[in-house]
Amino acid sequence: MPNPVLSAQLRAAKWRKSRHSNPSGNCVEMARLPGDRVAVRDSRRPDGPALLFTRAAWERFLHGLRQTANELALAGPEPAGWYRPASCITTGDLQRFAEARR
Repeated sequence: MPNPVLSAQLRAAKWRKSRHSNPSGNCVEMARLPGDRVAVRDSRRPDGPALLFTRAAWERFLHGLRQTANELALAGPEPAGWYRPASCITTGDLQRFAEARR
């Protein structure tokens, strides 16, 4: 059963994309919500579902992305097609992250 308060918060939220987003529009957007929560959605489906995280979990996720990107940069070239920069993260990647955190 949909939560009308959460639905209203998602509609009223100020959504933003990473400044590193690609021009194809295949991006995720995030918005800060009341109650120390963060919502993440597929930019191509703004009326679709959103994943909800605590702000602390979202910050850990971003920290892990940055740390991994730095480690890969220090390691040198990777095999073709193996690494996707943080700006190319898909909604599926975020769903797998959320499931792993349960």
